Amino acid sequence: MSKVGTIWGACEKSGVGRQTVYTWLDNDARFKKEFQDAKRVCVEKVETGLFQDALGRGEAADNVARKMYLAAESPDKYREKREIEHKGKISITEWLDQQDDDGEGDGSDAPPVPEKDS
Repeated sequence: MSKVGTIWGACEKSGVGRQTVYTWLDNDARFKKEFQDAKRVCVEKVETGLFQDALGRGEAADNVARKMYLAAESPDKYREKREIEHKGKISITEWLDQQDDDGEGDGSDAPPVPEKDS
């Protein structure tokens, strides 16, 4: 994993199926720890490349891909942080009361609830 960077790449290189890897991740604590360690190595390699690019020693065209990889693999550190402030009032109970008062509170205008996959 640490040499190829993805589960798919590691599976291709090792000849192990992806589903087998996911099964091992779910059922084998030692495999899961080793896998997580390998992912951290991948993130550190990309961090090093991004740092080199920031110093002008790498290929700037690769920065977008590196940033995307880091955001996906280390989101607490690299994801975009956005703050949304709501100034107003949202009242589900008022809406429900209004529906009941209008005699339309049977839920027929509500969007359908998605079915759970089994």
